[in-house]
Amino acid sequence: MSYRSRAIVVGSLALVLLVPVAARGQESSTQGSSQPGSPVPRRTLQNGIGIGAMGGPVFASLSQPNVSWGSGKGATGGVFIDAKGSGALSFVAEVLYSQKGAANLGRDGHLYFIQVPALVRIGTRGSSPNRVRLYGLAGPSFDFNFKATPGLGGIRNYNAVDVNAVAGFGVEIAQLIVEARENIGLRELQPNTPNLMARTFVLMFGVRFR
Repeated sequence: MSYRSRAIVVGSLALVLLVPVAARGQESSTQGSSQPGSPVPRRTLQNGIGIGAMGGPVFASLSQPNVSWGSGKGATGGVFIDAKGSGALSFVAEVLYSQKGAANLGRDGHLYFIQVPALVRIGTRGSSPNRVRLYGLAGPSFDFNFKATPGLGGIRNYNAVDVNAVAGFGVEIAQLIVEARENIGLRELQPNTPNLMARTFVLMFGVRFR
């Protein structure tokens, strides 16, 4: 199965698994608001715009038919902004610096990107500031390649923009966030090298400022 097909499958499975969670969250929200005399829930975590910062290690690999690429380590970090609705659904935009490592023919190197993911997040929501909230996320990421180390041939050998499918799961406890996600490349990294794709597994640790 190609990377493009696997990305479609991963994204579809994530949405299929998470839609029932969103439906239950919306139902619970509606039932709670219909009870007469019930206190008005706090809206700090339910609605509005949230901002925060995230970062963590990156475990990257490149794939190409008949070529042996070794996996490499890197790091990522940046900021996010999310728009939270009254239910379980929210929309997240991020700007991240990302370093992806790889090795080929005994040479180690890194590719450097500015990533702009646009994600849909579905999960449990709560009015209590200290409640544990579980969620899943999926969506595209547009990665702008601005540097490649000499071990990977230099920046001129790579396309300026890569497109990834992102899927993952996370937990938010009070203001702290722990998340695991996988990025599957949908576009060839090099203009003259067929089927050279990137794939990364990322652990993210973050804090929400509001």
